[in-house]
Amino acid sequence: MKPNKENIITDILIALERGTTYNSCLAEIDFIWECSETTFSRYWKEANARYRKVNEEIQLDLKSALKDSAEARLKMGILTKLERMDILSDIARGKLILTKYIVCDGMIQEREIAPDYNDRKGAIAELNKMDGDYAPVKKDITSGGKEIKAITGIEVK
Repeated sequence: MKPNKENIITDILIALERGTTYNSCLAEIDFIWECSETTFSRYWKEANARYRKVNEEIQLDLKSALKDSAEARLKMGILTKLERMDILSDIARGKLILTKYIVCDGMIQEREIAPDYNDRKGAIAELNKMDGDYAPVKKDITSGGKEIKAITGIEVK
């Protein structure tokens, strides 16, 4: 019985997904389907063309999705990381005037004031978090960089 062309191409596509080379795929297909090298070569070319086409479509869809999400973020007014860092830097430097609610004469009033110590400290702390400055540092404090040998037994003299 002659092997089905589509079944062989499907097996080649699966092998391409795994990153299999031509020779190892040929050996695998020859073992399963017992097809000649010229037939396999024709099927290999067709499978590669399909594989490239599908990957190009996936890349286009991904680029379109990324573009759509960036446009949606702009429409919604969501700040990028650099914009957020810029605002926090201005607060930390005291350049940005903040609007705060203050109780004056028993009434709550909205006032524009310069950032105080706590505002600046909070902005710096937030910038440190964004940069990953609070990440724990891995230290080897037990062996000094040397291999630790397991104790196999106690020697009694």
